[in-house]
Amino acid sequence: MAMHRRSIVTAIVAAVLILIGNSLNAGLINHWRFEEGSGTTTADAGSAGAIGTLMNGAAWDTTEFAPIGSTASIRFDGDDDRVQATGYKAPLVQGTLDRTYAAWIKTAPTNDQNDGIFGMGTNTGGLKWTIRTQRQNGPVDGNLRVEVNGGYKTGTTVIDDGEWHHIAVTWTDDGTPDVNDALLYVDGVLETTDAVLDETMNTANGIDVRLGESVNGRNWDGWLDDMRIYDEVLDADAIFALANIPEPSAIVLAAFGLLGLLCGRRRRRK
Repeated sequence: MAMHRRSIVTAIVAAVLILIGNSLNAGLINHWRFEEGSGTTTADAGSAGAIGTLMNGAAWDTTEFAPIGSTASIRFDGDDDRVQATGYKAPLVQGTLDRTYAAWIKTAPTNDQNDGIFGMGTNTGGLKWTIRTQRQNGPVDGNLRVEVNGGYKTGTTVIDDGEWHHIAVTWTDDGTPDVNDALLYVDGVLETTDAVLDETMNTANGIDVRLGESVNGRNWDGWLDDMRIYDEVLDADAIFALANIPEPSAIVLAAFGLLGLLCGRRRRRK
């Protein structure tokens, strides 16, 4: 009986891992998991293999991290620190190519809460691509924003509240490429629009990809974890899964815990 239960748990774990891998790893060109916990670089588990370098004081934190089975994150002080993928400009999401960006973030209100999460391109009209928090446009402060220089779109959920949030931004060219075509998600849920300014976009082959800093030097103040770039548009179900399903390693640990519980009950019955 115990062997039968073991087989069932193993089969469940295998099936779940396959489903998660198929839905969340297709099109994944960059995945900085931030699990090293020490050193000056962070690996990219995506297909591009673009190693990130911690710069100007960006520091590991092994006591504060995203609630997804993570064990470490990177702390940014809001000054001039960032993680930079030196020599890498994300060519598969330049121009008007489809894209999805996702990350776990944690920050609290500051005097200038216009903090960069992702940055690439060139700081010229329509040619940059920046995802950040903002306190500039619209009635909501501390919300999510995507901007391209000359245009932007913001959500309505306040995310600078000192809690971990999952954010995602998708964009696809509908034939008239505009920043207003972006979809913003917070904690796996599609945002309603707070403010928007239309601008034709065509992301340039500009600066090296930056994590924790925008194209024009707005730096993150807080923690970042599990940062991803896809060269396709993830649908709402996939983004919900990113925000709510633990990393596979955490699922494996939970499965072993379940297996131990089942075996323990079996022994007590004897």
